Amino acid sequence: MKKSSSILFLILVVLISCKSKYRIVEQPVLKETNYIPYYLKMYEADSLRLIGNHKQAQHILDSLFKKFEPLNQDSYGEYVFFLSNKVVLNDFKNIDKVLKNAISNYGLKIEYCLNDSLLKIATIKSKFSEQDLIDFYESYTKSLNLDYRYEIEKMIEDDQRVRTVKPVNHDDWVSVDKENAANIKLLIEKYGYPSTEKIGKYDFNKKSSSVSTLFLHAKKEATESYILDLMLEAVKKGECQPHDYATVYDKYLYVHGEFNGKTLYGEFKRSDKSLDETVIYPKKLDSIRKTIGLPNVNYINWKLKKLGYK
Repeated sequence: MKKSSSILFLILVVLISCKSKYRIVEQPVLKETNYIPYYLKMYEADSLRLIGNHKQAQHILDSLFKKFEPLNQDSYGEYVFFLSNKVVLNDFKNIDKVLKNAISNYGLKIEYCLNDSLLKIATIKSKFSEQDLIDFYESYTKSLNLDYRYEIEKMIEDDQRVRTVKPVNHDDWVSVDKENAANIKLLIEKYGYPSTEKIGKYDFNKKSSSVSTLFLHAKKEATESYILDLMLEAVKKGECQPHDYATVYDKYLYVHGEFNGKTLYGEFKRSDKSLDETVIYPKKLDSIRKTIGLPNVNYINWKLKKLGYK
């Protein structure tokens, strides 16, 4: 086996050595900022918000954004939360700058500014006109590589089409996967990793542009030779959400690993088995997750309950 065998071997060596700092992969020193601490602090701020401690949550985000360029991730929208939280705290200092940044740099939709109760207050306090907001959003749109986005959207549509058509045509499935694998590799070599900064978030046009969908269906050789390394580096650079990397890695282990279908991060789940039965190291799971910026394994369920969805 290639690079991924080395990764799995390293996991075992580290556990056996019982070192105090658990590491699962080599962590080469990068010139770029390592965003793993960013993800963890963002989850901490999100937790404080959910229990009503908006002031401390804001303090964490304010400090965090002084050290890191905000990401405003698809799944959390932490910069927009930062903006909304200013309204909750009646803090309107620089509200115009924060709102403009949320639209022109992070793609906050104008309809949210006009209809969301908190964002509407921020918009009024900023004294921006609706035309100002339109101009900011046009600036954001011009910053995106939409050709890149549309190429990925088309590949995902093809990927899903051959997997949902009845009856399944195996030859079409193989053909589309092969073509997508070749095309996405060329696009990444040309444009870099398709981060939301480059191609926009899901709500740009309500179409999936997450490259992880394609990586989940990649061949074993491609996953081992470049995909896992590429995604992990992108996680550290703030270009790929930890959940996406963990899901692709877990899927790889589930299908090709040496642990009887068990996974490492607990992101690729099975509904017919308990978590303890499906992960390799259940007692160390949260420590393992933390190394790539993932929250506690029960965090999402806890958040959904706090929000009233469960």
